[in-house]
Amino acid sequence: IMNHDVGEILLGDVSIIRQLKGEGKDKKIVERLALVNMTQKLETNARNAVLSDFDSFEESIENVMDLNVLLAKFLDTLQADHFILINGINLPENSELISTIVHKRFLTYSSVFRQALDRQSLGKASDEVGEITNYMLEKWSEVGVTIN
Repeated sequence: IMNHDVGEILLGDVSIIRQLKGEGKDKKIVERLALVNMTQKLETNARNAVLSDFDSFEESIENVMDLNVLLAKFLDTLQADHFILINGINLPENSELISTIVHKRFLTYSSVFRQALDRQSLGKASDEVGEITNYMLEKWSEVGVTIN
């Protein structure tokens, strides 16, 4: 999970809200180039491992099979949603936008992660991810955000 954020150190993050507005379309390319520059002095194997981890994390969720990458993507979006939930202003007024973001990322990532866990006969872990997902949906509701 760490490697995908390293490129943002120099550039800053392009939030999902800005992405939905059409900004940061080349975000992954720019972040990877920053990561390439930042890892120039590492040994080749270490550099390749960092870049490989970044590439794996940035892969479209539908194409990811590795449970570690799926876990990292789920935790990353859970953290982002939790941050908005705790620190957001006028959440009910932004319910439609928040619903779009939650569907686009959190619910999609949760579903794909759970399916992968189920395929590997990890039903208990899948159930726990489901419980976390339901908890977050309840929290959105408690603050007046409708997730359609």
